[in-house]
Amino acid sequence: MIAGLFITYFKTYSKINFVPLSDGHNLCGILGKNGIGKSSILEALDYFFNRDKEWNLHLNAKKKGVTSKRDGAANPYILPIFIIDKDEAIRADLLSVLVELDRLFRCIKKEDINGMGNNAKSTFLSLKDSICSKDIYSSKLIIPIGINYDNIAICPIIDSIKSDIITTDALESVIKYIRDLYDYVYIPKDIDTEQFMKLETKQVQMLMGESLEDILKSKITETTIREINGNLDKFISDLENELNGYVYKTIQHRQSKVKRSDIYKLIIDTYFNVRKLHKKIKDDQTIPMSEMSSGEKQKAIIDVAHSLLKNHRVDGKNLILGIDEPEASLHISACFDQFNSLFDIGNDCRQVLFTSHWYGYLPILNNGNTCIISKLDGTHRFDLINTSNYQEQMSQQKEESRGKLPYDIQLKSTTDFVQSILINVFSDSPYNWIICEGSSEKIYFEKYFEDEINLNKLRIVPVGGAKKIKKVYSNILIPYNEMKDSVGKNINRGKILLLSDTDRSLVSYKVEGDDFFKCQRIVNDPKTKETLMVNIHENPISPETEIEDCLNGRLFVEVLKYFRDDFPIIDFIDDKKIYLESPSVFSLDLRHSEQDKLKNFFDHDNGKVKLQFAKKYVELLSNSYDIPKWIRDIKQWINS
Repeated sequence: MIAGLFITYFKTYSKINFVPLSDGHNLCGILGKNGIGKSSILEALDYFFNRDKEWNLHLNAKKKGVTSKRDGAANPYILPIFIIDKDEAIRADLLSVLVELDRLFRCIKKEDINGMGNNAKSTFLSLKDSICSKDIYSSKLIIPIGINYDNIAICPIIDSIKSDIITTDALESVIKYIRDLYDYVYIPKDIDTEQFMKLETKQVQMLMGESLEDILKSKITETTIREINGNLDKFISDLENELNGYVYKTIQHRQSKVKRSDIYKLIIDTYFNVRKLHKKIKDDQTIPMSEMSSGEKQKAIIDVAHSLLKNHRVDGKNLILGIDEPEASLHISACFDQFNSLFDIGNDCRQVLFTSHWYGYLPILNNGNTCIISKLDGTHRFDLINTSNYQEQMSQQKEESRGKLPYDIQLKSTTDFVQSILINVFSDSPYNWIICEGSSEKIYFEKYFEDEINLNKLRIVPVGGAKKIKKVYSNILIPYNEMKDSVGKNINRGKILLLSDTDRSLVSYKVEGDDFFKCQRIVNDPKTKETLMVNIHENPISPETEIEDCLNGRLFVEVLKYFRDDFPIIDFIDDKKIYLESPSVFSLDLRHSEQDKLKNFFDHDNGKVKLQFAKKYVELLSNSYDIPKWIRDIKQWINS
């Protein structure tokens, strides 16, 4: 994974800049105004990995001249910071270099870094301290390694720290290892989509995880080639016998046999090269890429990448994608689905880096980072935020950025997201939306509402807590009512459900009633032993209720059993008891001490167990288990 990179004299960047990309997440957005340098970052990484284009020099470097040996000359370089696994298969001499680079990186101090401005230095040290303080990276190797304009391996950030192990040859071996370790696919905004999608292109083969040569090697064996050559030799021999003293011979030094590469080239030229990607309209109708709109082409790129990673590539753990403005040319109503596919791609590869002008993804990406680029007094500024609590982080940065950056980003992210929802709800073919608190709810809902997702265009969006649901509601309410009044009440429109838990510290606010737009809470009723859905401001406001309290009780217990070996605190399950299919909290009927154990279980590892539990629950879910009544009520409402 790439945590960040130093970049200087490349395209937009002249001075030494440090761009923070990730403090641990593999989905990394890059936001900023036009021309500020977003795509330059992805392009620089493409040059670092693939080197199939010229170095895109900054204008100042062209004026100064490029050399590291003359005072006043430009010294361009690209230096990413990688976080890699300590693989036992790494040969010993290389491993010792990697370990030493990791050690030097971790002990870098401010006074060790020379030749760069305070802004770049403080941004780098902030990310470095954040990464090094995380327990999950204590067993990883953090490797700074870069190249200069002459493609020579360098690592200037450790130049002032002496180490006999880190020689030029040692750095070259690290560069080779990193380039062999990762596939980096860059998809620029202005790409020729039709050309890019051809099977013989390097990028598509990277997405597939195998080259056409590898594929053909498995289809056309050495035995087949020997048979071809043998049959051809026999034909020539028989023909020469018929010619009475004349023979066919090759020109001196020319090959006399058909080689594997000859057959591969012939097949690629005559079979693959003539095939162009088309989109199916109906079973017997297709449309070529050349006839698609710009937005349709942009969507096709993401669709194809998503499908190849999910259905063809064996393992995407070493694939890094750099995608420039995936929403380009798309109508705002299509942005949500495009980014949803992008986030799914992140589950199937090592890292996804993307630039964007659509800020609406910020409220819906629960686990990711975003680098926000701005300029202050002519100097690039980079702020890395975690999208799970980006609004709180930007509020903390408000004083630093003089109030401009947080206001701008918060306004755009909320506006873009709300616009996307409303346009889709009031479209000719409307979408339905469930906006929930967290990722675990999304996992349960995507399983329970499979039919609605496929047949009724239901979209499920976690926004990260009850406070954020309140914010979404307040931002949707006024424009929703205005649009509803302008189009008429009887028009077919989609439905919106904002659904919160009932927390101990209840986020309460008055909501308006509407058959198509609801803002409600789930709360368990001890009298009826059912899960109710009530408007946010209405009673009952207790007991504390989360989605894990409202699931099918019998299945809930079966899932808990899977975790008993790793979590001995789950000692309250009675294997002889027949658990009912009522809401899980009533089916288990736990004592207070046992409830505390269950809560500690779900809170383990910062709530990651909740996600593991949800995945196992939907994996075991089948028609033999009753669907909770409150889920059935939502399904009926969406389908009505």
